[in-house]
Amino acid sequence: MTAPHGYPGIPGGYVEEVLDLGGRTVRYRRPAEPDALLAVPEVVAAFDRDGDAPYWPLLWPPAVPMARAVAAAEWKVGTTVLEVGCGIGLASLAAASTSKWNVTASDRQADAVMLAVANGELNGFAIEGLVLDWHHPIERRFDLILGCEVIYDDRLHAPLLAMLDHMLADDGDAWLADHGRMHAPLFADRARDAGFAVSLMEEDGKPLSDFRTAAYQLLKLRRE
Repeated sequence: MTAPHGYPGIPGGYVEEVLDLGGRTVRYRRPAEPDALLAVPEVVAAFDRDGDAPYWPLLWPPAVPMARAVAAAEWKVGTTVLEVGCGIGLASLAAASTSKWNVTASDRQADAVMLAVANGELNGFAIEGLVLDWHHPIERRFDLILGCEVIYDDRLHAPLLAMLDHMLADDGDAWLADHGRMHAPLFADRARDAGFAVSLMEEDGKPLSDFRTAAYQLLKLRRE
């Protein structure tokens, strides 16, 4: 398995694409054949052992609209940003493209972290990489935590909310993009029970009155 310098070696190689963030663009590489990882013995063994499905190579439907929302947002210079479940790292790239924020890309899968950091380097961005298990949060706090397609599995809600409680700054925000999946309302209820205010936004930043089905929505969390 060969790969460009700094990228994890994967079967099928990479394709390079350009993302328009509205006024600026970023380049990124993603696995050309994501399903090919299912044939790698080490990946299969990790799934059997830990339940770690190789989802990180996929370009999820909410990733592009979320990246554009992040790029259009305005926070102060020096804002600390953490992307969780980074995968390809589009949200991290969008945050780093502002040249104003300190960005960290995290994932439980080390190859995903390596990919996100390498995509940052492809654009001349310095993105910090962090292998992070939500069950074991670290002693750091961030002003903004981003996640794309991280609430689809209701079994992950408790560790995700515990990690947010531990690692989100007291006055921080969490943005979680979702493709209108069935467990989004349940997650919102659980987040409120955990002490977070939850608002729901569409692509252009306007409030949504209700949850969508199979369509982009952005959940914004803030401590009450």
